[in-house]
Amino acid sequence: MSKDKKQNQEVQLGHRNVQHNHFGISLTDHEKALKQREDERRESLAIVNPTDRVIRELLQKELDAIGSKLTNLEQSYQDEVKTRVELAKTLEVFKEKLPHSQASNALEKLNAGDKEAAKELFDDVITPADQINELAATAAFENGRMAENDIRYLEAKNYYVRAVNFQPDNKRL
Repeated sequence: MSKDKKQNQEVQLGHRNVQHNHFGISLTDHEKALKQREDERRESLAIVNPTDRVIRELLQKELDAIGSKLTNLEQSYQDEVKTRVELAKTLEVFKEKLPHSQASNALEKLNAGDKEAAKELFDDVITPADQINELAATAAFENGRMAENDIRYLEAKNYYVRAVNFQPDNKRL
């Protein structure tokens, strides 16, 4: 059995075996990503100026949220998969509204585990938009959702604000 197949086939979770691998990310990959973000937040918290209370509180809040996701790893993993399912649906819609290769490429990479191509595509849609624009609102919303799920709260807030500004009457936002 190949290394990739074996790695993706089973993950030991407590005393039971659970089969996981959705959109190119396994439970183990998800846990590693969370631990990496936890290390990054700890490093940031260690170097931020002690008098910068707002930044310290934000970093601590993010660190606490990461800890919660690690404690509830199975649920956190399911939330990540759900986010990726929604991203895939949005990319399918974008395939009809943008040059096909852009969205197809982002969807292909998402299926292989890489959300960054979707984020870049959404950023490309957002950047030139300066007025009410449904596509830009959707792109900003999806980037906000990714940032929130990745526990980058300030970035998420900024994307959500942009989404509302692009389409203020959209009740989904």
